[in-house]
Amino acid sequence: GNPNSAYSFNGSSTGITMPLVGPTGTVSRSLSFWAKTTNTTINSPRSTFDYGGYNGIGGNAFQVVWNYCAQGVGLDIGNQALIRGNPCLLDNMWHHIAIVFNATVSTVYSSMNYYLDGVLQPVIVCNITGTNSTINTLSSYPITIGKNGSSNTRYWLGELDDFYLYDRVLTYPEVLQLYNICSLSVPVSGNTLVCQGSVVTYSVPPITGGTYTW
Repeated sequence: GNPNSAYSFNGSSTGITMPLVGPTGTVSRSLSFWAKTTNTTINSPRSTFDYGGYNGIGGNAFQVVWNYCAQGVGLDIGNQALIRGNPCLLDNMWHHIAIVFNATVSTVYSSMNYYLDGVLQPVIVCNITGTNSTINTLSSYPITIGKNGSSNTRYWLGELDDFYLYDRVLTYPEVLQLYNICSLSVPVSGNTLVCQGSVVTYSVPPITGGTYTW
């Protein structure tokens, strides 16, 4: 890899295939990564992270999918999919995503917690065929970043960085730590969208005789 460098994906032919799969079956797991995109097209899903398989029953894939049936991020498990809507994700700025699956609480895929920039996203804005399937991930294909793991589809358009996959549940303080340790400092210019619920700190250099309006 390249330290301090993100990977760029062209939306049509680029992806990264790893040699191993992630946690399988109903094992608890957590995923953390950073993403940047301007793609707002709905019903043309894009994948940032994928592994597992499909045996015709369902619940066997573990694909983090964007803009499936609405703008936002969610999960496709093979026979069902959902989106936690937040168009703030699509503003061509870096955003931190954390997804936490706690199998001791529930193995139903819609029970997972999604965090955007450290803020829980509780609302499911749409789903494909339902929200009641259970997680039972297979090992048919390995971890794939930036595209569908089982076919040359769902190519990511944008940049991705700092993937962490855990075979345990991340606590909320740990999610915040992952977000804050790599929070990006970017210059503010013009109208800057702040994601609802996010905590943002702005600082400006002193200007003699100048005024600021917030």
